[in-house]
Amino acid sequence: MSSSDDSTAPKRVPHSENKRSRFPVILIALALFAGIAVAVSPLGDPLRTAGSLWNGLFANHEDRSYRDLVHWSAEENLAFKKEAHPWLPADATDIALRTTHDAQGWALSFDSDALQPAGCTPIEATIAPVMDVTWLPNPGTSGWSCGALTVQGTEDGFAAWMP
Repeated sequence: MSSSDDSTAPKRVPHSENKRSRFPVILIALALFAGIAVAVSPLGDPLRTAGSLWNGLFANHEDRSYRDLVHWSAEENLAFKKEAHPWLPADATDIALRTTHDAQGWALSFDSDALQPAGCTPIEATIAPVMDVTWLPNPGTSGWSCGALTVQGTEDGFAAWMP
């Protein structure tokens, strides 16, 4: 019962005649290798520091830290720095900063021996920040109004935030 019409049977194509290109697979592998190499090399530092790449993709905020006021001033000139810089004491150290990705709020804490922030007005009760930051002191106690910011004393220095 053999039929001479084998047109429905798939033809075997020898490997040497296979026209399918391996170029896309090789290109993807090279791109992946190059991306990993850049990320772990010194060239990847801007990627890791500018956006906190891993945390920044999934968090609604970014945390940064600075050794002192010199280190704080050396980084890019972000808008909130213009608001905070006039009253930051010269001896500020261990500066912690949290900013929201939507630029709606930020919070700052730092160590200092200063008695009060320079050029700020005392207030009887501070207002809660617009963002949730566990390391900020509880609002409602006395503090200072420093332009658009609320500032409150801490054990080691001060904390400031956008109310």
